[in-house]
Amino acid sequence: MHRSLPRLGLLALSALMLSSALAPAAEPRAPRSNAELKKLYVVLAFDTNCNLATSLRIDQKRVKQLVADAFPPGRYELKEFTGSALTPKNVLDYFRDPKLKVGPDTGLVFFYGGHGAMTVDKKHFLDLTCGEPLVRSELRKTMEDRKPGLVVLLTDCCSTKSEKRLPRTTGGVISKGVKSKELFRALFYQSRGTVDITAATDNASWGDDDNGGLFTRVLCRQLQDTPLKRSENDPPLNWNSFFKKLQAETEVSFKQWKEAMEKRGEVVDATSQRPNAFVLPPDLAALKTYAVVGLENLTSLTLKMQYRWPGQKEWTPVDLAVNGKLPVFVELDNPNTNIVTLELKFEGRRAWPG
Repeated sequence: MHRSLPRLGLLALSALMLSSALAPAAEPRAPRSNAELKKLYVVLAFDTNCNLATSLRIDQKRVKQLVADAFPPGRYELKEFTGSALTPKNVLDYFRDPKLKVGPDTGLVFFYGGHGAMTVDKKHFLDLTCGEPLVRSELRKTMEDRKPGLVVLLTDCCSTKSEKRLPRTTGGVISKGVKSKELFRALFYQSRGTVDITAATDNASWGDDDNGGLFTRVLCRQLQDTPLKRSENDPPLNWNSFFKKLQAETEVSFKQWKEAMEKRGEVVDATSQRPNAFVLPPDLAALKTYAVVGLENLTSLTLKMQYRWPGQKEWTPVDLAVNGKLPVFVELDNPNTNIVTLELKFEGRRAWPG
């Protein structure tokens, strides 16, 4: 952070780099690192006992194939809940099971297809056929309580009580292969924090009995097709940028799908389908990065000094009282900067470095 000072016996310095969207003293957040999680516990839950069973079996096959194609063998464990086995108790008991070796180097992933709805006080829940409804916030908290490195909760369901699946449409390709497994590494193994996304914002999630849920097919397509960052002008590869694209592509796909459905005589009583993110990790690319140095006067006299950072022409004057402490900081243009020089000069002493 700073070069070594000659030992003057006058000043104590401490330095650190940190990122913040607000100010240098912001709360801790995920590190800027490509360190990967060692293992994912992946749960696929499809309510095949409900009236969407035909469509959901297509979704189940699509998502399961994607997981098998893209996730590294030996670095994930897959658990499926369908039919009468899909109950709130079974799902929550699985994530609470002490036999799951969950920690900062592991991730928990949950994907659900079925009915969903909102309570009158705007609490979203998975409207399961078997057992009581599974409240989304309870599920998310249960996963977070295990303190994994990453929590991912993805649901293809309504945010109303509507049942919005149509009977037939033209056939589609279930899986066409994964173009870049690096995308999965970035989203599922290198990300940290909580990701909580559902298929629709305060309205219905749509699909059909021949090609499954609209959100699920768009999600899988984006995971299959989204290329890695190729230049400095491309958006960073993280859940924030991925969700923006997923949201836009779902809206476009819905309009195309609605037009096709109405041409064949189906009634689609909605004008849009827009995915909603309840929670996303901090967008590190949007954060500001600072160099911070702490000054402390260990002498018996008030120190009169001046300091400046690289690129600054003017000096900033400081009077530091005995035992006084002062943090000084500067925003960095390059967040990957490893060394920053702080220049200091004292009244009656030559400038350092000199």
